[in-house]
Amino acid sequence: MKILILGTGLLGQEFSNAPLSEMRSLLKTPVQRTSWGRSELDITNKTQTREKITRLNPDVIVNCAAYTKVDAIQQDKQNAYNINGVALKHLAQSANAVNAPLIHYSTDYVFDGTQNSGYREDDPPAKKPLNEYGVSKLQGEQHILAIARKFYIVRTAWLFGQYGNNFIHTVLRLASTQKPITIVNNEYGRPTYAVDLMQATLGLLAQNKEYGIYHATNAGKKVSWYEYAQFILQNTDKDALKRLSPITSEQYNAPAPRPKNSILLNTKFSELRPWRDAVREYISSMVEPHS
Repeated sequence: MKILILGTGLLGQEFSNAPLSEMRSLLKTPVQRTSWGRSELDITNKTQTREKITRLNPDVIVNCAAYTKVDAIQQDKQNAYNINGVALKHLAQSANAVNAPLIHYSTDYVFDGTQNSGYREDDPPAKKPLNEYGVSKLQGEQHILAIARKFYIVRTAWLFGQYGNNFIHTVLRLASTQKPITIVNNEYGRPTYAVDLMQATLGLLAQNKEYGIYHATNAGKKVSWYEYAQFILQNTDKDALKRLSPITSEQYNAPAPRPKNSILLNTKFSELRPWRDAVREYISSMVEPHS
């Protein structure tokens, strides 16, 4: 199986650096892997995208490329619309041209967070997500749904892993300053380990699951960012717990508003392991984040 990985962020590097033997074992077939970052392919360029993908002729396209700086996007929305939105039109058309399934990662931010019980795969996204990042990611979903013949849209949330900064690193960095730590306590979700998400994605292919929208986060009870920070410090720096205190999202006043309840309910695929187990494993093997 010839797999094209797009993107060099946290998840893209997880795919690009995973042992080929592991991927072969999960897919039960030999694997050829090609990884392209923006220097190899600018997915916002329609002509280049079509030409390069057609020339490579992959069996599967895994799109991990995205603009994910949620607060910055509030003032840089056109760039986000191009990368997270319009580019998916080009990728969907190119995937059709080579008859390859397109795997694309979306976000809990396509929902407005008013549904306390969480969101199923068939729940309609918000007509207008709360922030421009969510708007741009919803645009990408809509292009895929309208164009791609074979696709998996995998919505995920609160991603962590070794290849790039994430909330765990942020909490530990704040803990190291010896200053008070304030974390939002009225936004809820579930963390997702990039390793588990990668393996679940390959499982979709290996099991030949029906094309469509899937939700994939680690399992377990929903948690606020504050409770998540508590758990991290309980497993790394108990002294810093004394300096941790909760604040509301209104007090934090981030440039981009976030959904209050963005729990993604997985009703279509086997559950990932509990997020607490995944976080413990990651912390126990954690290295400095790769740039």
